Amino acid sequence: MVLDFTYGSDLADTEHEIDQLLTQVAVLRRRLGIAHLPSEIHLEIFSYIVDEWGEDHIQDTKQRSHTSKSYTWLPTITHICHYWRYIALGSPCLWRYVLLDVDASSSLEVVLERSQEAPIFVFCHIDHYDLERHHLDRIQQILLPHLHRIKVLQIATLYEFCPIYDNLFAGPLPLIETIIFTMDEIASDWDIEVSEEAYIENHVMPFRRWMKEDYNGLRTLSFNHDVNVSIGV
Repeated sequence: MVLDFTYGSDLADTEHEIDQLLTQVAVLRRRLGIAHLPSEIHLEIFSYIVDEWGEDHIQDTKQRSHTSKSYTWLPTITHICHYWRYIALGSPCLWRYVLLDVDASSSLEVVLERSQEAPIFVFCHIDHYDLERHHLDRIQQILLPHLHRIKVLQIATLYEFCPIYDNLFAGPLPLIETIIFTMDEIASDWDIEVSEEAYIENHVMPFRRWMKEDYNGLRTLSFNHDVNVSIGV
């Protein structure tokens, strides 16, 4: 009679393999938990990133340091994985910062569409001397149907471009809380002399025209003016 004692050793080996597999499963589950946090937590983190970008953009405009014209936060969120992109594209609040700039006109329609009906923060940067009028008309045409959603409007421009913004104030802005207008300085090597009437028309009258509406929710109105011209009387 021959006794076979291999069963016990095989069982021990099998149990050891099971333990190893369970350890691997636990590791994989921990990784899964990190990659797939609840969408609400992801959204909170993404909102922080977007808001930080928005605050930097506001400061750039105030200081005339136009370095954040593009949506630099996009790759940080939407180019990581399909899950992150799914959350970002389905969250209108992440698309509330809207750049109204000739360099970003191609993305304007996309951002407005993704923001759906969320209140929007609009940054207008029109400071190109060689800009053609039809480019401006196209940009404003895209934005006009969304005026009722503007909560913050920040404009940085050259003084001679003031009249092009009339359409932005042509109708009611029911959600508007903040308007910040920054007049960019004319190049120092330009020798410009304007009449007093022209100066008033370009720098004072626009605000009288724009403020004819009742902006009941308006909390902040800022006008930063620094223009290098001489007034001829």
